[in-house]
Amino acid sequence: ALRGDRHGGEEPAIKASDFAGLTLRVPSKDKRTIAFAWQLPQYQVPLWASKPGAYASHIIGHEGEGSLLSALKAKGFATALSAGVDDFGCFSHFEIEVTLTEQGLDHVEEVGELIFSYLRLVRASEVQSWVLDEMKQLREVKFQFADDKQPYDLVSTLARNLQ
Repeated sequence: ALRGDRHGGEEPAIKASDFAGLTLRVPSKDKRTIAFAWQLPQYQVPLWASKPGAYASHIIGHEGEGSLLSALKAKGFATALSAGVDDFGCFSHFEIEVTLTEQGLDHVEEVGELIFSYLRLVRASEVQSWVLDEMKQLREVKFQFADDKQPYDLVSTLARNLQ
């Protein structure tokens, strides 16, 4: 059974024993990305008011001084980074995707070490109020200056943001 009240199960949708490892693919296009993904221990939709996944995405995806991306860029390993939560039915999935340089392709394990070191640092740190303020301001600006939407589309977007 999948985890979640609607499904009645306590077992995670994907177990670590089902898959853990490194999968390498040869892309059909010239693309240098690496993705780190895992199932979150708790389904995120019921946490819509506090949005812990949004906080984690924001702080991990931050591009300023002292960020994960700045450390990867300083080593010449990456040019871009994104992080975020996706909800699939009754479980949530977190992914960090890094666009690598040619040099970064040769240092995939070191990129992974930097990512997991940064995750340990974030996990050990308290929630930063300046991050919450920045997230709020960015969302207000995005909403205020968004292109006009049809009422149905606007309601759908707002409802999705409440999840």
